Amino acid sequence: MGETALVNFFKEHKREFPEINGSEFDKNIRCRIIHQAQTQGGFRIIRTGPIFDSVAKSINATLFLRSLKQVVVRKALRKVKFICDASLTRWFSPKRRLLSGPPCCASIAPDAARIYERVGH
Repeated sequence: MGETALVNFFKEHKREFPEINGSEFDKNIRCRIIHQAQTQGGFRIIRTGPIFDSVAKSINATLFLRSLKQVVVRKALRKVKFICDASLTRWFSPKRRLLSGPPCCASIAPDAARIYERVGH
């Protein structure tokens, strides 16, 4: 993912990942887990407590993964909604009659909307 991408990601998603520094995360956690199956700099991966504890230098893996999934799902659903909105606008334009059934996204839109509402936006 790269340090710059992580810095930007954690800045953009401060609400979900409070106090996490992208540079520190990349150096002490991501690179070490990928390359050596361990962390460095005193960081620990645990399954209790807050998502991030700067004093204890710990990340709650359960909460971290839950937040990460929510961010990914929200971003994906926003893209689906954008594509669907653009597609439906073209299909149902007042200047154009609908020649065949609506685009496939029309059939998934209700499900996408329900998922979108469940994860928050």
